[in-house]
Amino acid sequence: MSTRWYQLTPLLLGVVFAGLFAGPALNDWGQSALGTPGSTAPIELWRIWAYADQASGDAVRMGYPAATQQLSDTALLPTMIAGGLAHLFGSVVGAWNATMLTGFMVLIGGTIWLAQRLSPTGTILARITFVIAVVGATGWSPLLLHLGVGATSLMWTPLFLALLHIWMQPRAHWLSGVAAATVYTAGMLGPWPLTTLFIAMTVPMAVIMTRHLEGRDSLLRTGLSMAPGLLTGVTIIALEHADSTVYDVSPGLLAPAWIHQAKGALVLPATASVALPSLGILILALAGVSARPRGTAGWLLVATWGILLSGGTEPESTRFMLPAYHMGQSIPALQQLSAWWMVAPLVSIPLGIAAMRGVEALHKVRRDGITLGVLLLAFVDQALPSVIYTQAHTINSSAPAGVATALGTVPKGAILQLPQPNRERSDAHRLWQRTHGRSISTAPPHGEDGGLLLSYLARLSVQFLHNPPARPSADSPLSPSTYLCAAADLATLHDLGFTAVLLDKKIEGHPAHEEMLHMVLGDPTHSSENAVLWSIQDAIVNDPPDPCALPSITQR
Repeated sequence: MSTRWYQLTPLLLGVVFAGLFAGPALNDWGQSALGTPGSTAPIELWRIWAYADQASGDAVRMGYPAATQQLSDTALLPTMIAGGLAHLFGSVVGAWNATMLTGFMVLIGGTIWLAQRLSPTGTILARITFVIAVVGATGWSPLLLHLGVGATSLMWTPLFLALLHIWMQPRAHWLSGVAAATVYTAGMLGPWPLTTLFIAMTVPMAVIMTRHLEGRDSLLRTGLSMAPGLLTGVTIIALEHADSTVYDVSPGLLAPAWIHQAKGALVLPATASVALPSLGILILALAGVSARPRGTAGWLLVATWGILLSGGTEPESTRFMLPAYHMGQSIPALQQLSAWWMVAPLVSIPLGIAAMRGVEALHKVRRDGITLGVLLLAFVDQALPSVIYTQAHTINSSAPAGVATALGTVPKGAILQLPQPNRERSDAHRLWQRTHGRSISTAPPHGEDGGLLLSYLARLSVQFLHNPPARPSADSPLSPSTYLCAAADLATLHDLGFTAVLLDKKIEGHPAHEEMLHMVLGDPTHSSENAVLWSIQDAIVNDPPDPCALPSITQR
């Protein structure tokens, strides 16, 4: 292998990690969004689509006919990047995927640059080690798949540390300080829980880097470059901490393979154990501390802080040793943060630096063969959880085939989407709006369903879905009085601007539910194994009966 290609190995390895992450969406880049259905990612995907749609002047209406919900930018910078790419390329899903890959490119470039800054005379194996430790950290994939593009804000960390290291040096140009401050502020513009963890890890890492430089000038420079970002981050936390969204990811999806085997043998809580590195990186990090304790022990201390931080506040028996609990007691806003495990990818940075020191020590005693074997162990250990991760890696954001075509025969207007979706289906159900672009009754994120507020048919649908009443006869799912009330509701819906009823058949329900809709609405405009569409105008009876009082909503 030529020297030139040999030097490119860290970059190529980082690209391989990015490719493994993006692989599931490559076959359908414009429709399959990287993410996990039923998580926070689909909500963020809809918000970006809505953001792009609003920017073009067309307001997105959900929860129709209730008042338009204000969109909250929980991840300001990633949302702006994805929205800009959507206008540039004309595809929100493609822009979403491209934003995640952009985050990986920033992470890869920053990681390689930081390795060169901290170890300018280090071997190529040391830089490869750092790329495996940081870019290949097991936490990135589930974090991005569950949170969406908002999680890319953490990927700016290595780039900031590299710029900060330049700015700390004597006679550094002032532009490097501006660049460090800009990147640090950009890293703060994600969801507020990630902003909190970004601050919690970058401050001690900056202190450790400053410790190796003499004089007060480096400390002053560090403070000046971080002050704007810290002010921005604290403001975001103060304004948004009331949004207590639960980021629920199984710790097993974040941990290297050897953690899965240890199970009850670990004293740390399960969430803290996910921040531990792969076995190979841990071996090299310990070797680094042993060989160069003065230059490496501080990084190991920062990593220990991050591991304890990821433990959160549970179980109660370990609270006394977990910093998250004490931080919550001191800063009430942080009591809303329930996902301290999200710090796991950042812990890989100090551990990776310690591992680089270990590789350099082994190189001096001509033990590169041992290093290669340990790195192979690290690669397998970190890649294995991704291989056995069986949940969906992409979100299909398109409505079932034929729905858009059938809607072309229905007059313009809002759609009553049935049934009111559960948590597992709500996000895909909502994203159907991307296909047809009409106002829908489905609730916006954390909002109220518009159909349930005023529609007899929508409330009847909930009853039939969750707790269907006894059939009045063998031939009919509805009594005559209930049928008349549902028929009257169609006229009300038409007057309010609804022109179609769309049934999502992927939501498991009682067979009588669809039978009831057929009785009230007649023959559908479109029917498939995934969805059924009716035109309200075709189903309205002449001289409709008077509207009825809305039934109560009863769900199991």
